[in-house]
Amino acid sequence: MNMHNVSMHVQVNGRACKEYTHKGMSFIEARHGTNYTVKIKNDNPYRVMAVLSVDGLDVVTGKPAEETNTGYIIDAYNSLDIKGYRISDDNSASFIFTSKGKSYVQQAKSNAINAGVIGLRTYKENYTGWLTVTPTYTVTTIPLTSYTIASNSFGNMTTAVGTAATTVSGTTTATNNCSNYYSSATARLSSAPNASSGILRSMNVSSDTSKPLSHKQFDTGTGWGSKLEDKVTRVSFEKGDMLVEMSVYYASKEALVEMGVDLQNTPKIAKDPVMPKAFGNYCTPPKGWNG
Repeated sequence: MNMHNVSMHVQVNGRACKEYTHKGMSFIEARHGTNYTVKIKNDNPYRVMAVLSVDGLDVVTGKPAEETNTGYIIDAYNSLDIKGYRISDDNSASFIFTSKGKSYVQQAKSNAINAGVIGLRTYKENYTGWLTVTPTYTVTTIPLTSYTIASNSFGNMTTAVGTAATTVSGTTTATNNCSNYYSSATARLSSAPNASSGILRSMNVSSDTSKPLSHKQFDTGTGWGSKLEDKVTRVSFEKGDMLVEMSVYYASKEALVEMGVDLQNTPKIAKDPVMPKAFGNYCTPPKGWNG
């Protein structure tokens, strides 16, 4: 999934899970007992804050996703693998697909209605020290030129004709106020007090031709796996405007089939709708009509 130069993919064993589109949403198959990571890539020329929620819980705080939650910082043109729920600055607990009843959101006595969704919000950085460009110019003046027009049938005419032309050639001197601004590609946890977390939208997807999906159809959640060495450092980050919000939904293969997700990605072709037509040709007389 990719929007505004930010991409998010769920990975198992280092490979992105295949995504299926259904009713305008992205789905992946979740196999119980399997660990996964969430890879986020920032292809923008500036840092972003990535705020991730799993089953409606912020992966840093373990609390319901709210605007005041913190997030991970991803440098320009870099990526980050979020491996699990953060325990400390040094460790996290790996994400693992499990039954909804054994999920962390269920055990934390939060709203299990959100089990089965991974949400991401990314924010631009408010930063005033961007590159400042100061132009310098060199001005050259071409003097007025006089010349005589040759004589003709009206007599001799000597006329001062010409233009004063000015050309400008310029160079620019760049002053970089953000030297060493982008540091290593290692993601760092923001310490900004107003850092915001993503809030999942309620799942209310409907279709004109089929029954709306229900949270009851999702049979999978995310639990706590093994403890991982997963170090972060804290840096300052002033949150700016939200850049993108995206979600990916997951469930077992059986549940996806029940929802109508096409796991085979069967090629499709449009069919002509059978609808009443407002305009046509002349009237066809009914049988037996003689006028």
